[in-house]
Amino acid sequence: MHGDSRFSNIAAELPNSNIKHRAGYFEIEDGKRLYLFNRASLTEAAAGYGRDRVIRTLETYNVLAKTDSGRRQKNYRLPGGGSTRFFVIDPDKLDAERGGE
Repeated sequence: MHGDSRFSNIAAELPNSNIKHRAGYFEIEDGKRLYLFNRASLTEAAAGYGRDRVIRTLETYNVLAKTDSGRRQKNYRLPGGGSTRFFVIDPDKLDAERGGE
């Protein structure tokens, strides 16, 4: 819904202060954009569904592109310092499930 207005590049050296109501970050891997959602934004993106149900569905359809061992999220260093965990979403896999591929 908000596109790039709520995401910035996780590989940036400095934080992007122009992002209001940040939903997360994105990273480019092998020419593909992956979206890194924080917990609150994943819940917001799937409004009306419980977060656990959404995560189970993402796992079922292999939409979570990266995870740390034994977890559903992946830890990342943030631009400007610090680190946190994100749900890494491959949007191409969502398109495939809707019949896009």
